[in-house]
Amino acid sequence: MHLILGSHVAVYAADVDTRSLAHRHGLVNPSYVAAAEDRQMIYVVSEDISGPGSVHAFKISAAGLEPWGEPQPSGGSQPCHAQVHPNGRFLLVANYGDGRVAVLPIEADGTLRPPSCVVAHEGSGPDLPRQDGPHAHQAVTDPSRRWVLATDLGTDEVMVYRLDESSGTLHHHSTARFVGGQGVRHIAFHPERDRAYVTAELSSELVECAWDPVEGVLTPGRSVNTVSSDGDPVERNYPGAVVLSTDGSRAYVTNRGHDSIGVIDTTVFELIGTRDCEGEWPRDAALSRDGATLFVANENSGTLVWFDVSARTPEHITDAVLEAPEVTSVVPL
Repeated sequence: MHLILGSHVAVYAADVDTRSLAHRHGLVNPSYVAAAEDRQMIYVVSEDISGPGSVHAFKISAAGLEPWGEPQPSGGSQPCHAQVHPNGRFLLVANYGDGRVAVLPIEADGTLRPPSCVVAHEGSGPDLPRQDGPHAHQAVTDPSRRWVLATDLGTDEVMVYRLDESSGTLHHHSTARFVGGQGVRHIAFHPERDRAYVTAELSSELVECAWDPVEGVLTPGRSVNTVSSDGDPVERNYPGAVVLSTDGSRAYVTNRGHDSIGVIDTTVFELIGTRDCEGEWPRDAALSRDGATLFVANENSGTLVWFDVSARTPEHITDAVLEAPEVTSVVPL
C-alpha cells in the first residue's frame, strides 16, 4: 500500500509494505496534502508563516511525484487544508492565518489556476490569543455535493456556501454558530444519516450536528469530551482530525496533548475510550480506501502509525510504524 504524506519539511511518497519513504519533494512547510478522486494528482499547501501561502500540484507517476504546472497563490496566509471538489474542477483551500477560503480552478490535465474566488471570514472568539481573529481551518463538500462547509476556529462558526460551478465562486448561504471558545476545527459527515461531527480544538470536544442537505443548514447539538467520559480531562488537549468508520458507527478523533485516539460510538454518542496513538501529537488521520486500517500522523515524534479498526477499538498492528520527520497529514492511495 502506498501513501502520500505532508510534513513541515517535505512531501513524501511512502511505501507501507517496505516501511520506507520512496520519494520526497522539499517545499516550505507543506503541511497538508489532498488527492484527486482518481489518485492521479496531489495538491499540497505551503503553510509559509513568513509570506503569502501557495498551493503546489504533483502528478503521481512510476517515478514518484512529478511537479505539475506552476505553484498558485492560496488566496490568503498560512493555508492549512485543501480538498478537491467532487467534480474534479476546483480545489478548496482554507487559510488559517487570515481566515480566508479560496477556490482554485483545476484544468482537465490537473494543472492549477489562480483563485477564482476568495471569501474572508470576520469575527473573533473569547479564547485569546487563539481566537483574536478569524482562522479558517477546513473547507469541504458535503455528501450531497450541493454545499461547501468551512470551519473557523477563530470565530466558533461553520459557514455554509453554495459553489457556482460555472464561475468557481462561493456564495454564503447560512452560518452555524457554536459555543464561544470551542474553536471548531474539522468536520466529518455520517455516511448514512443526516449528521455531521465537528472537532472543537479549544474545548477538547466532538460536537454532533444535525445536517439538512436540502436546506443547507448545520445545527450544532450535544458534545462529548474526546479524552474523558466524565468531561474532566487531566491535561489540556487539542483534538485535531475526525474520521468516521465506513458504516458511520464510530468516530475516531486525534487527541494532541493526550496523545491518543478518542473513539466515540455515534449511535449513542458516547466516548468508548481512548487508544494510545503510539507517538506524540497526532495531527491527522485517514482510513485506508477499504476502511480496514486507520493511519495516524504523529507530528512531534515523526512517525506514521497504523491500526486495525475491525474491532470496537483500534488495535495497533505489529511493527506498523514508519519514520516520517514532522509528519502532519496522510492520504492513502
